[in-house]
Amino acid sequence: LKAEWRERRKASRALRSARLGGDSSCRLQELSVDLRAEQSVLIPETYMANNCQGPCHWPQSDRSPNYNNHVVLLLKMQERGEPLGRSPCCVPTAYA
Repeated sequence: LKAEWRERRKASRALRSARLGGDSSCRLQELSVDLRAEQSVLIPETYMANNCQGPCHWPQSDRSPNYNNHVVLLLKMQERGEPLGRSPCCVPTAYA
């Protein structure tokens, strides 16, 4: 099984506006899964799974439906200056 990440090129106007200034916040990434190596899968040969990837930045609304409770907790801890094992990052809210 082989998966390849590619940044999605088509962005909505809101996402393009949010990226001004080199912002690398959470966004949809194309994830192409090559199924040809799996003998049990005949069709399709590839599958576009897509996934969210990238850091969550503060301040953003902690009431956003795209934030899960863990990300909100990490953002609040980061805001208080507590050391984190990793930076808060986005997670998918649903899979295809």
